[in-house]
Amino acid sequence: MQAINDERGYQYWAGIHGLPLPNSCQHGTILFLPWHRAYLYLFEQYLLD
Repeated sequence: MQAINDERGYQYWAGIHGLPLPNSCQHGTILFLPWHRAYLYLFEQYLLD
């Protein structure tokens, strides 16, 4: 099992949805698209490394 802070693991990337507070992901607001654009950009950069 991988640690939560291991950038290679599911828990790390899924956990970003809860940062800085649980349920802080911007579903249902006008910030949904910008928030997820940044999230996907970071994930893409990780995959390219």
